[in-house]
Amino acid sequence: AQIGRLMRMVGPLSPGMDMAPLVDELQRRMGEELDYRREARSQRAFRKAFSGDADFMVPEVVFASDEVLVTEWIDGTPLRTVIESGTPYQRNRSGLLLTRLLFSGPARTRLLHADPHPGNFRLLPDDRLAILDLGAVDRLPRGLPRPIGALARRAIEGDADGLLEGLRREGFVRDSVSIDAEELLGYL
Repeated sequence: AQIGRLMRMVGPLSPGMDMAPLVDELQRRMGEELDYRREARSQRAFRKAFSGDADFMVPEVVFASDEVLVTEWIDGTPLRTVIESGTPYQRNRSGLLLTRLLFSGPARTRLLHADPHPGNFRLLPDDRLAILDLGAVDRLPRGLPRPIGALARRAIEGDADGLLEGLRREGFVRDSVSIDAEELLGYL
């Protein structure tokens, strides 16, 4: 309810964005973030899918209940530290792995890591990325939706007009809103 109230206040600042689906999604994900048994299932699915992977490590779930989730302890450099003071190699490696995770995770697990902030990852001494928090995931039974890949390709290729057109077609940007395509591409 608080998220809904906040979005009603923030909504006028983003007149081109339909806030209702965003509020609904945030409310669902917040509830899931507090469901430790569900998080344990998601973590086990990621651990199984990425077992033995050269780039990723997911800690084992030791115990899960309604009140607590306990996982294997993982040492490593928090991405926050990598961002602030890591070497160019560490920053590039972390960015590459995080991107690979977000694009390959849905195909491998049918789940999307939906909370990719720096506190949820560690760069390990062997250059793998440890994935620590899987409380917020989106279920994608058919993998990453096709439009996301097409939109990402347009952004990577620098096709600002094509990106804006695609975002409008998919309902991310309303037709009635005027946005500079180059500024949008720069932002993304």
